[in-house]
Amino acid sequence: MWIYAADPANNAVQVINATTLEVAHTVTVGSSPNTLALSADGSILYVGNGGSTDISRVNTTTLATLTPLTAPGGSATSIQVGTDNRPWVLSSGGGI
Repeated sequence: MWIYAADPANNAVQVINATTLEVAHTVTVGSSPNTLALSADGSILYVGNGGSTDISRVNTTTLATLTPLTAPGGSATSIQVGTDNRPWVLSSGGGI
């Protein structure tokens, strides 16, 4: 079991072991990550990057980054994922 934490100072997501509370992995993502959402099936972590309009995607099995998405109208301020694994994004420009 993992805990995911945005680390905006290092442009990364820290992957923390939920049992030991130690950082097990660091995944480099976009500029100033500020919001996270896990897909309903747990396979993809969506990361809103406050320093850009990119939404990073991380494969939670391999911890590899996937092709990023573009937030509509500005940087992502909030992300939720629907049951069909479709991300819903609130951006600084108000788009969803």
